[in-house]
Amino acid sequence: MGAQPLLKIENLVKHFHVKLGAFGERSATVYALDNVNLDIMEGETLSLVGESGCGKSTTGFTILNLYKATSGKVVYKGRISRRSTKSRCGPSAATCRSSSGIRIRPSIRA
Repeated sequence: MGAQPLLKIENLVKHFHVKLGAFGERSATVYALDNVNLDIMEGETLSLVGESGCGKSTTGFTILNLYKATSGKVVYKGRISRRSTKSRCGPSAATCRSSSGIRIRPSIRA
């Protein structure tokens, strides 16, 4: 049996319930993430790349528990992350905003 992943994401789902109309008389659901699965091993780096609005930030925020997942499981160092408003990952995990004009130094390890 191989090594266990440092971070394991299983069937991560995030839906946002929004109000529509001038007075919020209608509601809708935005399906932001649908069954995201990832395994990240010790020493690996993950970069999410995609078009604007495709769910990159929502994925990171949900993994870090900054957004509560609708369903799914986040396992960090073998421990299941519980729904909370604060990250259980601590200083070893973070989101990094970037733009086409900014380079991230590869010498910095997360």
